[in-house]
Amino acid sequence: MVNGLSILYGMGVIVLLLAIVFWIWMIVDCIKRKFKNKNEKVIWGLVIILTGIIGAFIYYCIIKAKVEEKSEIFGSSGFTIGVIGIVFSGWIGLILSFFGLIFSIAQQKRHKIGFGKAGVIVNLVGIVLSILIIVLYSKFIAPLLGQVGQ
Repeated sequence: MVNGLSILYGMGVIVLLLAIVFWIWMIVDCIKRKFKNKNEKVIWGLVIILTGIIGAFIYYCIIKAKVEEKSEIFGSSGFTIGVIGIVFSGWIGLILSFFGLIFSIAQQKRHKIGFGKAGVIVNLVGIVLSILIIVLYSKFIAPLLGQVGQ
């Protein structure tokens, strides 16, 4: 019998495998890419390897986006991170929305597009919602859970 927990576990495994494939793809791209100097390649390689998927995502946004100067990568990334931040409201949502806001603002400064503006709005909503959930949890839900355990 398949229950919700096993489906969630299976989805987690798929997301983890996709993240590993993306991480390896960025390592290979860094090795093959011709940088202006060799130190830049070494630094980016270390960033990707030592910080994992986060470093790979930053590399993707900064280096791969340079190919198209008017790229929408920061705006679409910021918007997507903002939506995920709202879904995972709380501490994780707050962190994701904060980084999404940085990407969206960077897009607005670089090249104003709809995704950048929408990303700023979505991430601000994610930050407010996450703070609200953290406060509600710490003030009301956590004390109730403490009473149930006694």
